[in-house]
Amino acid sequence: DQAGAAVPNASVTARNIETGAERKVTTDSDGIYRLPLLPLGTYRITVEAPNFKRYVQEGIIITTGRIATVSPSLE
Repeated sequence: DQAGAAVPNASVTARNIETGAERKVTTDSDGIYRLPLLPLGTYRITVEAPNFKRYVQEGIIITTGRIATVSPSLE
């Protein structure tokens, strides 16, 4: 959250902008999530959790050999 506390069990969705394909995961007890082996492309990340505003970040580009890190701060 905005205070730096972990938000467990938040729903994280990665949507490929070009293809519309989605992959969904849930954060663990430490608020960590991973989306390994996403196909190359441009993504929108959406994070949702009860009692928080939805977080959306667009323009995340996955290329060969690149690790994209998104650390959302939920309000």
